Amino acid sequence: MAKLIPFNLQAARRLLLKTHPYLASAAWAVVPVEVPEMQKKGALGPIGVDNWGRLYFDPAALSRFKIEELSAILYHELWHLLRKHHARAEAMHADPVLANATQDAEINDDIDAEKLPLPAWAVRPKHLGQPDGKLWEEYYAAIESKAQKALDRARANGAGEGSCGSGAAGQAQPWEQGAPAGSGGKEGAPHGIGTAETELIRRQVAESVAQQKGRGDVPAAWARFADEVLTPQVDWRKVLRAQIRRALQDAVGQVDYSYSRPSRRQAGFEGIVLPALRQPVIHPAVVVDTSGSMNQKDLAVALAEVRGVIEAAGLDQGVRVICCDAAAAPTQRVFDARKVQLVGGGGTDMGAGITAACALRPVPEVVIVVTDGATPWPVESPKSRVVVCLVLGEGSGGGEAAAIPAWAGAVVEARV
Repeated sequence: MAKLIPFNLQAARRLLLKTHPYLASAAWAVVPVEVPEMQKKGALGPIGVDNWGRLYFDPAALSRFKIEELSAILYHELWHLLRKHHARAEAMHADPVLANATQDAEINDDIDAEKLPLPAWAVRPKHLGQPDGKLWEEYYAAIESKAQKALDRARANGAGEGSCGSGAAGQAQPWEQGAPAGSGGKEGAPHGIGTAETELIRRQVAESVAQQKGRGDVPAAWARFADEVLTPQVDWRKVLRAQIRRALQDAVGQVDYSYSRPSRRQAGFEGIVLPALRQPVIHPAVVVDTSGSMNQKDLAVALAEVRGVIEAAGLDQGVRVICCDAAAAPTQRVFDARKVQLVGGGGTDMGAGITAACALRPVPEVVIVVTDGATPWPVESPKSRVVVCLVLGEGSGGGEAAAIPAWAGAVVEARV
């Protein structure tokens, strides 16, 4: 079960934040979970992470390390989460043992460059016969064909054997406790950090690094991290359009049989009434955050995305739009996004807008929520599919956003 972090791990965290203050949002967000005898269950060290942002620790093992070493190990585990190692490993269907070893090598040469006291058994590129300064995918490709030989060499050179957890290579370990209770896990399982909240934490860390760069030097690895996170590599508008199209196509594809019209094959079946395939007309809805935390630029983006929904739907009946701050405004049916009347400006509760959208008749197959994320969300999954367009503009409230729940089918970061 979840426990308070022991004193020595608390001290390690405080030491890390003293030298790396921009890691505060990540270091305080991870959920501590005590697991005795972790290393006997396959953990590499006294600490590990899973892909739900939970920080597992073995109290007895912690006592065998100095505070400075624990600080460096904690630093290492946070890097796994912030670099999205588990998602990258899953995307390429990587072997989890080799992925974890090469990910450790990618991280640890950066930590060594800062002259932090990592244990001798921490895997370095040299243990794999590789040079410093490469991505783990590059190390993986270089040694994949001779993986076992490379791992044997690493162990012979003193590198440890074990796993950092599913937060690194994506494969759940025996010492992990499965999905959180609210995300399909067993009752009583410790809560974790969802994908959307993890993305917000990554952005918060990147923004803190960027601010620190303006006041002084930061390690090169962190400067690269901030640039990668804060400089969009993908056109979010294309991503959002793709998500909307996918949601609408899913709804359109839900064909069913109906007796309201005869089948085209009816003429060949005398005395038998055959149903015809019926394809439903879709009725999307858009919830637009008009709270005080949304500035004019954010609202302009919201309107542009309403237009995108209308174009994607290609429907004669227009699109239903609900403006929402702390309460949902009356529904507007629009054929042109420029005709939307933006009402609101108070507090924020996108749950009220989603509830109002799902109460519409006919019920929308998909609800697109355009928000800065600084809002509470419904606890229960809505009856309609939800696509969240998270507006991360200057001055928006997204930096203080509550966690977007796991039932949100897709989250698109709109950086404006």
